Amino acid sequence: MGFNLATLKEKLLAVFNIDQETRETAANNIAQAIYDSYNDGETEWTNLPLTTGFSAASTARMPMYRLNGQNVELKGVVYRSTSTSTVFATLPVGFRPGYTVYFPMCEITNSQTIVSAIQINSNGSMYAGSSSSQYIHLASVRFTVAI
Repeated sequence: MGFNLATLKEKLLAVFNIDQETRETAANNIAQAIYDSYNDGETEWTNLPLTTGFSAASTARMPMYRLNGQNVELKGVVYRSTSTSTVFATLPVGFRPGYTVYFPMCEITNSQTIVSAIQINSNGSMYAGSSSSQYIHLASVRFTVAI
């Protein structure tokens, strides 16, 4: 987060041109409302459950997901170790799109870099572009969750 409740309150106090007590009450109410709406529906980052033959590329780039308002966001890098499947993960209920969505991705296979796509179906299954991709970068994935 780029701000906290105390900082937001101080910025709002400086704007109002009314008595101190009324100004502080108004600033408290507005700051709380803004803070609550900003944080509404945001979940903690959670490790993405990967299928057999896939793992995190590193602990620093752990594949993770979260809900931010009505949007699901993903981050991290998946490494294909042995699998020839293109299904690398399945998102849990509550974190799935209402229809199939596609996102551009960079596939790195040995010495080649290929532009491809990540496909996420409404049942949560996530597909990598091809069965030869070794690294699957999730930074571009963000979609509206099914209601």
